[in-house]
Amino acid sequence: MNYRLNKLILGHRKEIGEKQSSYAQKLGISKQDLCDIERFRKNVGLKRAVQFSQNINIPMEKILECVISDMLDREGLEFSVKVDKKENG
Repeated sequence: MNYRLNKLILGHRKEIGEKQSSYAQKLGISKQDLCDIERFRKNVGLKRAVQFSQNINIPMEKILECVISDMLDREGLEFSVKVDKKENG
């Protein structure tokens, strides 16, 4: 499961006082999908997580850190993850 990402999405929605239906619309998913994500019944992959970051006000680096950390946890690998945007040049 994507525990970090799911908690991040739920926490962000509640922090801004958004209802599930309007927040799901911003994410580009159904209300049921958002409910499943918030209740840890649905995983979110890297591509979808990137799309989420583009639709809501959470930095892409934070979302990617959550997804990658969750992936490592599922594999039983104890690593911490720090994602930084690549500098052009």
